[in-house]
Amino acid sequence: MQDVWRQQLGWDESVPQSIHTAWIEFVQQLAIINQISFSRKILIDGHQDIQLHGFCDASNAGYGACIYVRSNGENDEDTVVRLLCAKSRVAPLKTATIPRLELCGALLLARLYVEVSGALGVTPNKVVFWCDSTIVLHWIKTAPHLLNAFVASRIAEIQNLTDSNQWRHVRSGDNPADAILRDQLPHAFTQNRTWSVGPEWLIRKENEWPNEFVRIVELPELKKNACLITTFNDSEIFNRCSAYSKLLRVVAYCRRFRPANTYSGALSPKKVDEVKVRVLQSAQATRYSDDIKRLRDRNCAVKSRIANLDPFFDDDGLIRVGGRLQKSSLSFARKHPVLLPSRHSLTDRIIREIHETHHHSSIQTTLYILRQRFWLVDGRGQVRRVIRKYVRCFCFDADTVKYKMGNLPSARVREAAPFTNTGIDSCGPFFIKEKKYRNRTRIKVYVCVFVCMSIKAVHLEIVSDLTSKGFIAALRRFAARRGLPEHIYSDNGTNFVGANNQRKEMYALFNSEKHKELISRFASKHRITWHFIPLVAPHFGGLWESTVKLFKHHFKRVVGDSLFTFEELNTFAIEVEGILNSRPITSLSSDPNDLQALSPAHYLIGKPLTTLPEGELLHVPANRLSTWQHITKVRQDF
Repeated sequence: MQDVWRQQLGWDESVPQSIHTAWIEFVQQLAIINQISFSRKILIDGHQDIQLHGFCDASNAGYGACIYVRSNGENDEDTVVRLLCAKSRVAPLKTATIPRLELCGALLLARLYVEVSGALGVTPNKVVFWCDSTIVLHWIKTAPHLLNAFVASRIAEIQNLTDSNQWRHVRSGDNPADAILRDQLPHAFTQNRTWSVGPEWLIRKENEWPNEFVRIVELPELKKNACLITTFNDSEIFNRCSAYSKLLRVVAYCRRFRPANTYSGALSPKKVDEVKVRVLQSAQATRYSDDIKRLRDRNCAVKSRIANLDPFFDDDGLIRVGGRLQKSSLSFARKHPVLLPSRHSLTDRIIREIHETHHHSSIQTTLYILRQRFWLVDGRGQVRRVIRKYVRCFCFDADTVKYKMGNLPSARVREAAPFTNTGIDSCGPFFIKEKKYRNRTRIKVYVCVFVCMSIKAVHLEIVSDLTSKGFIAALRRFAARRGLPEHIYSDNGTNFVGANNQRKEMYALFNSEKHKELISRFASKHRITWHFIPLVAPHFGGLWESTVKLFKHHFKRVVGDSLFTFEELNTFAIEVEGILNSRPITSLSSDPNDLQALSPAHYLIGKPLTTLPEGELLHVPANRLSTWQHITKVRQDF
């Protein structure tokens, strides 16, 4: 059956000829099974000694185990061996080595023994497990922690279920479990007497049993012992401490772990100075190793990076700057400062500590204080680099750009009825589908945005085409529902210059003479004053531009690439309109006793806009919903 599975055949495909032939031969001999019988009496009459003998074996086809009962009567010559039980399993599809399969067979035998011993009801005088794999026997006598994970877990279970001293070696020819793995047909199986009574030597005395054990030179599946050698870098500790003074204290305490240390108690200034010398030596050795070798050989080359500083070693072994101030009355540290390595973490920590200790002094002051004890090749540049990375100083030194805001237009700050002063803009194109079912033809539509200049109320209209008539129709629908505005503000057509092709379509419409004529006629007929913002100044229309951004915010996150019909998209736009008109336009208070924050809907209907109660559709599959339920689910998912 496993061979058929490996062929990966379909239900209507024929099996290979070799498998078909083997199956037909097996079916023809299947009736011979009726001739095979096993005695149900497994113990001899008057038994004095009962032993259990288990055998296991494995091959590429599978692995198995069998258990025999050996019982002795009052006379030692009266011995009976009977097959008690057997179990087998096919090899896994993933290829495994023979020793691993043999190990699986041994584990199967141990588990089978535990089941049999609990159900037999008789305590055996002796238990012996036989295996023809010397590798498995060595594994059983090895500690699990020395083996790889696959072998270790199984060996640990075997050692837990059985005693390692109960396992013995048997030759493959004398192993009855080998019959489990052979492709024996019923006719050949009836001739196998070893299977029913075990190997012939099992009925003899114990001193005639196999007692050989072969030692192997190299045991597989052992964990490899790796000896790792690493080089300790003294400079690594520089990165573990954030401050220079803390670094000195940490190193001072670490040096107390040396066997030669006899000092204990609080840190003394002398110990801190000793650590300071050791830390500076380590930092100089990481950057000036070649120069140190030349100085020790008293051969400081002219091409050295520090040759012009006239370096020398002091009594502590530190590199100091020479110079021509030996006869001055300055202190030794000021005449010959310690040379610090450039671009080193220790140098940065020293600069940072001086800067913080002197209350965040300037670059010039910090460099002056630093040079009283240390010398840097590029002192000013390194001090500037460290201080400018200091967040606190950078924040206080930053020059913020302060724009002078202009006055708000009168339409924004004077009392007026909603939509008396209205800003108009268009956005798009958006795409819809032509038909409701089984149609993916995309059609362009646009959204006309009306925003009240006083209360920021929003009105959205879907326009099917970008024409003057479509725009006038949207304006008429707006006036019929919100009232006729007195003043309308909109973009100037030249604001679209330089935009992409989609915006150029709007530019062509708004700049056309026919469109201007229709708008002028509509405005004069309804006594509407139309205002255009200045040329090339789109920031004058920030109110309706932000409203367009809010609509696109909802559209991109909810609709995305889905295609709605015109009616569905119109429903969605009106729902977004309700959401925008219900947003607060005053600050929210954390005090529960304060009044509710105002929204544009309070000026329109006296309370926030709410929709009708609707069911929970978040976890319902989309293919089970109607069109309107799908729109509701899309909004609830958002």
